[in-house]
Amino acid sequence: MKGSSLQYNRRVLIFVVIAIPVLIAALFFFVSRQLRRDQSIGLEVVERTHLAREQLFIIQDLLDQASTAQRGYLLTGQAAYLTPFLLAKVQLPFQLLNLKQVLASDPHQLAQATRLGTAIQNKVEELSQAVALKDGGKQDEAISLVLAADSRSLLNEIHATISTMQAYENTVLTERNANNDAQLDLRDTISTVLLATSTLVVVGAGILLLRIKQLQNIITVCAWTQRVNYRGKWMRMEEFLWERFRVRVSHGISEEAFDGVMGLVGKNLTISDNHGERIPPGGSDGPKTK
Repeated sequence: MKGSSLQYNRRVLIFVVIAIPVLIAALFFFVSRQLRRDQSIGLEVVERTHLAREQLFIIQDLLDQASTAQRGYLLTGQAAYLTPFLLAKVQLPFQLLNLKQVLASDPHQLAQATRLGTAIQNKVEELSQAVALKDGGKQDEAISLVLAADSRSLLNEIHATISTMQAYENTVLTERNANNDAQLDLRDTISTVLLATSTLVVVGAGILLLRIKQLQNIITVCAWTQRVNYRGKWMRMEEFLWERFRVRVSHGISEEAFDGVMGLVGKNLTISDNHGERIPPGGSDGPKTK
């Protein structure tokens, strides 16, 4: 009974010390890999969002710069206003191209960027046309073109599109930050659970080791044959001592056994001597003669 219990506890100990840590490690590896992948995607989204917002601010500043320079040139006729206008006119297509590249992975924002690019291109052509009218001496027509309802509508459309795209990027950034916070909380929870599980594994392994040690310190001896049950096998005490402790056994005789044996031998000798003295028939004097 003790041998089977010992074997059972050993199997449980192997499971606790090997199988459970392997399962915990596999779970931790899987969850960590998933969290790392989500974190990598989140960092890419955050980086893309910041780049998109930066590009939108740059485009809006360039457009305002072009509009301000064009109005200043129309009102004053000073050629100094043409330099910032021409610079903004040259830079706007490149910045729009950069914006489309940044938003390539987001179809919704890419469609908005395409729409914004078309509107800005129309606005730049309109501003260029007004400058051309001013250079041709048609200042009134140039001012009328700038103050026309279609011109104001186009500018409002551009600003509205930029505001919509910025609001969308802000929403994405807020959601991603919330997701990152949730992942951090999940990681903390997983770490706590793994720590608690590891502690339980260590405590359980310690308890099983103590249990096995206790079982190993108890030997089962047959009450009839005096044989020892070791690892499910009955064997002589000499064999057990060798198998368990690598102790060889020699034989001797104790004083008590010696005295007992000698007493038994003396008794047997006395009995033998008594048996050797035979009384002849008719008495101890031997047979009588007539």
